[in-house]
Amino acid sequence: MKFLNRYQLIFFGLLLLLTSSQVLAEDQLSQLLNNLQTSRANFTQTVMNSRGQILQQLSGKMVIQRPGRFRWEVTHPNRQLLIADGQQIWFYDIDLQQITIQTQKNADTDSPAALLSDSPRNLTQQFVIHPLMDVQGFTLFPKNKNALFQSITLIFEHDRLREMRLADKLDQQTVINFSQVELNPHLPAQTFRFIMPRDKNIDIVKG
Repeated sequence: MKFLNRYQLIFFGLLLLLTSSQVLAEDQLSQLLNNLQTSRANFTQTVMNSRGQILQQLSGKMVIQRPGRFRWEVTHPNRQLLIADGQQIWFYDIDLQQITIQTQKNADTDSPAALLSDSPRNLTQQFVIHPLMDVQGFTLFPKNKNALFQSITLIFEHDRLREMRLADKLDQQTVINFSQVELNPHLPAQTFRFIMPRDKNIDIVKG
């Protein structure tokens, strides 16, 4: 019988510890998200290049209802509205006077709004989840090599999402900070209903 040497024992011990840590992180994140069926908050979003230079800054309001419904409204510097009702997604660029309509199953699932409104089960199937050591948070690594982002970090404070960091393949980083976060607010039925503007000059694109 061939016995494992000391280095092999250390390797398997570390592998077991890492696997246990990932399972615990999945359970902790799932519990946080399962307790959060609806949420409403203000946000500021900053996009930076690999040198930390700011490429874009915007702010707005977001509302989510898990699973699959969200309202992501940019109010500054340009006005944009992204709504998903579980079946379709509407993207309304108010300044450009253009509306894009897609079926939700064919839409980009890597957007911050789509990720936050997704079910915990889907997240654990699509990502490898690691806990952060110094704060209440998690880093998610996509299992799909063609995913838009290389990693996504979620940071919570008292079970409220405070920050989201997304690192893409171009070494750009998007940081979204949330404020005035409400957990499980009652949401009117029309929150996720897109009302078509009456302006006949609006360009409508169906994806």
